[in-house]
Amino acid sequence: GYEWPGFKPIDRYERWLEMNNDEQLTALITLSSDIPYYEMNIINNFFYADLYLDYPQAIVTRFEDWIGDLGGGSNKIRKETLKKILIFFEWEFEESLIDNALEKSFGGSLTYNVGKIGRWKEAFSEEHINLFKEKWNYYLLKWGYEQDLNWDITDKNEL
Repeated sequence: GYEWPGFKPIDRYERWLEMNNDEQLTALITLSSDIPYYEMNIINNFFYADLYLDYPQAIVTRFEDWIGDLGGGSNKIRKETLKKILIFFEWEFEESLIDNALEKSFGGSLTYNVGKIGRWKEAFSEEHINLFKEKWNYYLLKWGYEQDLNWDITDKNEL
């Protein structure tokens, strides 16, 4: 029943676990009180991610940069992203170690789970899209993921 910094009491998790995937996704998109995290923490994550995009002392990468050929991305971009980080921190590296690290770091984790670009289309319904547009479209536009409010799930078979 105690709270951890950034997380709500255990009864919120119990309620969360009783919800189906559709209800959980709706709660996350709308930041309803049913989510087990404090809404302000999620809002702050968006705010700071947005802020750091223009901050010269920060390095920013995207999920899509880390997904290689297996997930619909590019192994070349994935490798260049890792090199960019190593150079940013002025760490020395060998090409063979980079290749080895990338070979062993795809899929099966909480971060990558499946590691497939566009997988959101499998989970989002039209209602989720409309809710997301209302709450978060500003970031999709500013960060270059979408061009306008007309984005949609046009063909789930593209996945």
